[in-house]
Amino acid sequence: MPIAGKSAVRSRGGKPRLSRRKKILFAVISCVGFLVCTELAIRIGAFFVYNRSPYFLLYGLKTAMADDHPETGEGHSAGFDGYFKFPPDRTLHQYGLFKDPTPIRINSLGFRGPDFEADKPDGIFRVICMGGSSTFGYFARDRFTYPALLERRFAERLPARKVEAINAGIPHADSDNLLAMLQDELTGYEPNVITIYTGFNDAYYLMDATAFQKSLRWIHSHFATYVAFKRLVTALGGPQMHSRWARYRKTVNQESVRVQVDLHAERYERNLRELLADARDSEIEVFFILQSVDLVNKRRKGEVRTTYAEEVRAAENHLQQEGWIDFHETTLLVQFRLMEILRTLAREENVPIVDNIAILDEHPEYFASYVHLTENGNGALADALFDAIRPLASAEGQANGVPESTPASQ
Repeated sequence: MPIAGKSAVRSRGGKPRLSRRKKILFAVISCVGFLVCTELAIRIGAFFVYNRSPYFLLYGLKTAMADDHPETGEGHSAGFDGYFKFPPDRTLHQYGLFKDPTPIRINSLGFRGPDFEADKPDGIFRVICMGGSSTFGYFARDRFTYPALLERRFAERLPARKVEAINAGIPHADSDNLLAMLQDELTGYEPNVITIYTGFNDAYYLMDATAFQKSLRWIHSHFATYVAFKRLVTALGGPQMHSRWARYRKTVNQESVRVQVDLHAERYERNLRELLADARDSEIEVFFILQSVDLVNKRRKGEVRTTYAEEVRAAENHLQQEGWIDFHETTLLVQFRLMEILRTLAREENVPIVDNIAILDEHPEYFASYVHLTENGNGALADALFDAIRPLASAEGQANGVPESTPASQ
């Protein structure tokens, strides 16, 4: 006679049969094993497809901010605590938006431009220019980024005052990254002034509005399988899947626009206020720079003659009348809100502000792209920064016994 309770694990033929718990465990192990094998296969395949780039083998383990080019390996791949820079002491040859190979010097500290001493020498008035690719200079040769031109303006127009302008612009950096960079590194270089030129990178990407979106962002940041599946769905014309690089949809309704404006504004204001407080605790003067955008390149191409404010009003009217706007207009309205925060902070905290929006309204030909500047545009911004910073540099120099001008500058 069979023992009670044992018959459930044997089939009618007398062969052992797995319990439900073991079946579930076996199914889970099989699924995990399949996903692990798939993940490894995709990583190894991408490694060989993209010229043996280690970025793909280490995806999710290496910094999520890495910008390695899959073919050339050129990019900012050195990750730090909340920000990123370039590996030091190298020359990039084809990076950013240059159409032709253009040498870009990365110094010993991972920034663009010539080397500088981490311990500031006596008698130097140091300016650190913080921002993203517009500060880095996507369309500018080494000597024609606006930080490089700012230093040259001081050398030519105020030669008695030794002013050093450091380019701390890193492509794709947003206000999270700038705050981390200032706290972790830049205050140690003892700048007299930092300039802040950021907004577009904070506005460009969709922020997570739900816990589900946050989970998908984390999955996309760590698993190549999700990346490959997302690309396959996109190639087949499927829906837009959420990711850490998710942008606004082709049409965005009023409520979604409001949510995104609020999310971006809260983060941006929090970061800028903390950055400003930290700078002042270190006795560093802060200068804000207003950033303009031309997202459909109409002004740059001379197709229309409108101002930044008129473009914003047109997007607001479209949203009010139709109940939706496209992803270009959504980015514009988010970025406009961030610039309003910058203006408000400047008024409340008595921060000098350089209005590059006004410069580009007057000279739309200074747009090299939707946000980047031509070398002439960099020159105009350097002129405005020189005019804003010069009184401070002169006063600090006079306090240390340095005359404001020399015969060579008169």
